[in-house]
Amino acid sequence: MRPPPEGFVLQLLDAGGAWWRRDLATALREAGLDRPWTLVGARPDLPGTGRGPRGAVETAAGRAWIKQCLRGGFPARFNAERYFSLDRFRRELEVTGKALAAGLPVLPTWGLVFRRARPGWRVWQITPLVEQAPDLARWFSGSLAAEEAAGLLEAAVALAARLHGAGLYHHDLNLGNLLARARREGGWELTVIDLDRALWYEGGVPRSRRRRVFERLERSWRKILGPDGPVPARRRREIFDAYRDVAPDSV
Repeated sequence: MRPPPEGFVLQLLDAGGAWWRRDLATALREAGLDRPWTLVGARPDLPGTGRGPRGAVETAAGRAWIKQCLRGGFPARFNAERYFSLDRFRRELEVTGKALAAGLPVLPTWGLVFRRARPGWRVWQITPLVEQAPDLARWFSGSLAAEEAAGLLEAAVALAARLHGAGLYHHDLNLGNLLARARREGGWELTVIDLDRALWYEGGVPRSRRRRVFERLERSWRKILGPDGPVPARRRREIFDAYRDVAPDSV
């Protein structure tokens, strides 16, 4: 197995291995996370809209969130669980590290466990669990007042522009990949998740790809909430237009 990315250590396991964040390796192993398939369920009530089994466990480092990584789209019809290369997970860790170093609110990875599937690997990802932070799909499908919903949407769109300014391109920024927690003093604390296909651009994300992210976010709104939802179409357009073509160096 290839060496782990910078900041991670390799643990060899029966029929596989794990990449642990160096400072958390002991705590995660002691919590039994080197056998994550024993700790997940069919789809517990946890943040995000991922497809795979999930679970949560207490560790000395805090509460950990476990998910089995599954493939989506057309390939999933033939092979949902197996990955034939670990390169995409290495790239995710590298991009996540750059985003965290830039001060972006992305979910860090604590560890990845790989188990031989012959052919390929089954993969489990371990991250901190973001408490009391439903994804935006749940927030907007709930009972938010119109002004609260507009404020949350603007916070999400402004964050997308901030990601682009720093250099982070999220391939699939939809309502399920943004977690939100209401601040006591008002406003929102957002966390970006699922960076498995994200890219990093030094100097900022190109304009064409910035527009693609906003289009994906708008499609997600219409698919989940219909043409209006809690924020009328005209108000949504004003919010998106305010950030859609913001230059990276002005965010």
